[in-house]
Amino acid sequence: MSDMPAYKWVAIFRDRRLSQFDEKGKVHYFNEEVLPYADQLLSFWLVGPRTIGVCLKTGDFQIDDLSLPFRLAQHVDVEYPIEGPLRPIFFRRTTRQLDSVTGREVAKPYYVYAIGWQATVQIPILAADKKRYEPKEVNVKHILYVHPDGTLVFG
Repeated sequence: MSDMPAYKWVAIFRDRRLSQFDEKGKVHYFNEEVLPYADQLLSFWLVGPRTIGVCLKTGDFQIDDLSLPFRLAQHVDVEYPIEGPLRPIFFRRTTRQLDSVTGREVAKPYYVYAIGWQATVQIPILAADKKRYEPKEVNVKHILYVHPDGTLVFG
């Protein structure tokens, strides 16, 4: 079994580009080398069987050669404009199939990658006195799940 992931990430900052694996094989870590600099991040990409990116200025997703715009945050049935910075989301879920007696792995792991963004938006909620609305901060996420066969699921 190969230790190399099917998808590798690439982070595009204002002044540099960082790949998960550099030309010398050094591994760079998202939580240590991307997240602390999220305010400088322009876009984030997964490169593998498909090329999938998210623009952290507009919220648009790029899937192969197709652009999908996501400029609004939806909460319940109302859409609100995003006015604050977009924060990157990236993680990988691993499903392993183990033999119930030996505990040994009986199949290759199944990896699902998640790429997207989140932002804090203010929505109006009815105040306790029920006579006025007050702003409430809500975290909104747009996540694209990438399966090994190339299937994409928005969540």
